[in-house]
Amino acid sequence: MDKIAKLNTMADPLNGATENEVAICNAQIKKLLGKHNLSMAQILQKKGEPMKMEEGGAPFVSAYSKWEQLLHGVIAKVCGVRPFYSTRISYGKQKTMIVFVGTATDVAVALKMYEYLRLTVIRLSRNAARNESGFSGNCYRLGVVVRLRQRAEEAAEMDTPEEQAAYGALVVVKDKQLDEYMKKKDLQPSRSRGVRIEDHHSYRKGLRDGEIVDLGRSNRLV
Repeated sequence: MDKIAKLNTMADPLNGATENEVAICNAQIKKLLGKHNLSMAQILQKKGEPMKMEEGGAPFVSAYSKWEQLLHGVIAKVCGVRPFYSTRISYGKQKTMIVFVGTATDVAVALKMYEYLRLTVIRLSRNAARNESGFSGNCYRLGVVVRLRQRAEEAAEMDTPEEQAAYGALVVVKDKQLDEYMKKKDLQPSRSRGVRIEDHHSYRKGLRDGEIVDLGRSNRLV
């Protein structure tokens, strides 16, 4: 258990761990948890330390489109973080920023994944527009992100009983601490409302292309 706790500390970017080192440490942790039939919740309980929650935000923008709002939810599900919006007034105009709450590693991964997926969706939309007449970029991007959300939900359902046993307790503990942090800070999670699809052809093409995006899955160990 001490070795797992040490690896958990080494996997923290605040301790100087690189992205590659985080991945290596998390892989070793997962292997040790399975070998000894333990969960990260048990490791944390032994240390007697609650998980430290932090906030990390993307740059301020004028406003987020519907597909970007949906993408924030995808990131939250994949990375195990809570999203909320922060606003400020700059030169008389309101600016908005998406902020993720979670452990240092989860937030760091969420921000990197958000930027990667946002740029990927934009690039796919531009490429698709070159070969389509009457193309709706907004409907296409919505289709891509909706498919990403579906894939994230499908991936979670495919966890084996062993994985659920190893991580289930940790997820419960972490979710509880996230809820407590949000309540203490009086933060409201961001939510996206339903959208109207005006161009179903572009939307369906986005759904298809959402299948080829390298969504990946961040490790929920830390």
